Amino acid sequence: MGTSLTHMIAAMSDRQGSAAYVAIERVSASVHGRPGTFVLQHTATGDRGQRTLEIIVVPDTATGELTGLRGRVDVDLSDGKHAYVFDYTFAPDGD
Repeated sequence: MGTSLTHMIAAMSDRQGSAAYVAIERVSASVHGRPGTFVLQHTATGDRGQRTLEIIVVPDTATGELTGLRGRVDVDLSDGKHAYVFDYTFAPDGD
């Protein structure tokens, strides 16, 4: 559970299904009981309906007990809902 603040820029096309956005999101949360903050970078493109999306943890932005956090977020659009899957690891201390 946590909170976030996102700054986003989007571009839309006149053609249906073509657009893009980029965003930076600062997250304050606990991950597996470890509190801290980290930054996510979003990059998404729609090319005539073909979608690509990448959301990654910006390297070395994690603080507190989340220091060393690395990872990515995948979005599952099944069943007309957004489900978020956070795949993460922690870099060894000192790396």
